[in-house]
Amino acid sequence: MTERHIVAMGGGGFSMEPRNPMLDDFVLGLAQWKKRPRVCFVGTATGDSDSYIRRFHEAFPPSRAAATHLTFFERNVRDLKSFVMGQDVIYVGGGSSANMLVLWRLHGLDKVLRAAWNAGVVMAWYQRGCDLLVRGWRHRFFRDAVSRSWRRAWICTRWMLPAL
Repeated sequence: MTERHIVAMGGGGFSMEPRNPMLDDFVLGLAQWKKRPRVCFVGTATGDSDSYIRRFHEAFPPSRAAATHLTFFERNVRDLKSFVMGQDVIYVGGGSSANMLVLWRLHGLDKVLRAAWNAGVVMAWYQRGCDLLVRGWRHRFFRDAVSRSWRRAWICTRWMLPAL
């Protein structure tokens, strides 16, 4: 059986602690079969904010990962399924979850993300209250005092978001 991971974060990582790479390193480590994982950022919840996308690319330079992003307000990918299935990690940025889910369903990304997760693509979600969105989850709360990021991370390995 394929190992599946969802890292649901209520904060931390490149979006809140750009000088502290521990949480993002953990996420990249879940794609351990790759030396330089393919990492995609989906910022739909913030209307594909240019500054959020820029911070993502700054956090994942070519020496660290093969970073890309997926936008819907200015569509940059035609074949969603092959694009998403070609990634090792998908980062979903925080913001308006309701608006994000409407757009995802409209474009079929909800089904594509489910298929990718089932195939072993790591999902990392930045959402306030993200733990409330996850159902049927088994979690492990990191109590490592080294970093606030680690204390906020829930590793969910069983189900995707109910919306998917």
